[in-house]
Amino acid sequence: MKSVVKYPYDAATAFRAPGLAAVTASTDTAAVELDYISKGRGAYADSLGRQSYAAVVLIEAVDFGDSDEEYTFDVEVDSTDAFDTPTVVGSVTVNGTGPFVVNLDADTVQRLEAVPAFARVALTASGTTPSVKFSAWLAPVVA
Repeated sequence: MKSVVKYPYDAATAFRAPGLAAVTASTDTAAVELDYISKGRGAYADSLGRQSYAAVVLIEAVDFGDSDEEYTFDVEVDSTDAFDTPTVVGSVTVNGTGPFVVNLDADTVQRLEAVPAFARVALTASGTTPSVKFSAWLAPVVA
């Protein structure tokens, strides 16, 4: 029997937990540590432990009342959780409520960032009265 839960939520990989207050300006979420293998051998040395990831942004409520609001969520990776030099590895601009998924593959992520040890979601909110209530998490891709 195939699961109907395609992108399971796990608090351990949450960028932003469900049920938090709406955001009214651009912001960065918490960082999530990726399963980067720094002490592996052979093909596994200096690589990500999983080949596919899904960064899920669940929009619970969003304001488009002035027709000029825009919300772009960038998935960023970096070698440290300070994100001194973040690299955008995927992006989505939302147009309503529901789940939005940015699929990531390890090979592409590592081409863009040599040591992708941490990930986060960066929201750019613009317009007259931006307001978005969302949660976000990193999920394994379930076939």
